[in-house]
Amino acid sequence: YQANNILIQNCTFTFSGTNAITAYLSSYVNIVKSFFNNTNNNAITFTSWDYAPMPTDHILVSEDTIRNTATLVGMGKKIDDQNERCAIYIVGTNSIIEKCIIDSSGYIPIWWAGLSFLIKNNHQDH
Repeated sequence: YQANNILIQNCTFTFSGTNAITAYLSSYVNIVKSFFNNTNNNAITFTSWDYAPMPTDHILVSEDTIRNTATLVGMGKKIDDQNERCAIYIVGTNSIIEKCIIDSSGYIPIWWAGLSFLIKNNHQDH
């Protein structure tokens, strides 16, 4: 909760039990040039709640490679939630998702909600 002014760079996340990275009500978090492989639910998750006084904002996800997200049936979270089994899931404001490579996402490669998002130059296969 409330992870602020964080840089995650050139890291490797493999065989995450649920999500590789999860943060709530966070600001100014950069995930850059990292590698995610075999995540059972979401590789990257940032979210807020409607009643939160300060939303999640200024998240940067750039030049990351995400492979094999939620590809094993039954290993992710609840099947009726749209925001589960995604490579990247962000709810907030003023965020950027760019130059990422997403290969083999079990459900939705990029799921976002909020204001002032820039999503550009990403590549998705399978």
